[in-house]
Amino acid sequence: MLRRRNGQRGLWEVLRFGDLEPEKQMDPRLRRIDEALNDDALLDSVLDAMRGRFPQSGRRGRPGTPAEVVLRMLVLKHLKDWSYEQLEWEVKGNLVYRHFCRIDAGKVPDEKTMVRLGQLLDGPALRAVFERIVQLAVGRRVTRGRKMRVDTTVV
Repeated sequence: MLRRRNGQRGLWEVLRFGDLEPEKQMDPRLRRIDEALNDDALLDSVLDAMRGRFPQSGRRGRPGTPAEVVLRMLVLKHLKDWSYEQLEWEVKGNLVYRHFCRIDAGKVPDEKTMVRLGQLLDGPALRAVFERIVQLAVGRRVTRGRKMRVDTTVV
């Protein structure tokens, strides 16, 4: 069963992590990315890719990794140029990264899970994510959105 976001935080999480305020300790560049990733259309494109993995994966089975966590962890991986193993290690040990990925006191997905989920966001799914990011950038007047280069390919 797939979810868009994690559910409500428990009382223990609020008591344990509530007074640390990791959002204030976040790097300004990471904070801007955090604001841009708070987009439902972006999450829906990731969720659609995750639902396409198996025919009944959207309705059956145990709760999987939320689409928001997958997107944010993959963005962090590419931003920091980490391997999947380093990604798991760094997110487990850093409260700011946990907050950015919307994990807080929850379980961090392991490297094998992230490899599989990263392979789902390839081809058409990745194109949908890029198109939505360009729309957001045009809306915020960061770019005009006419041409974009991705790995020396004009998109």
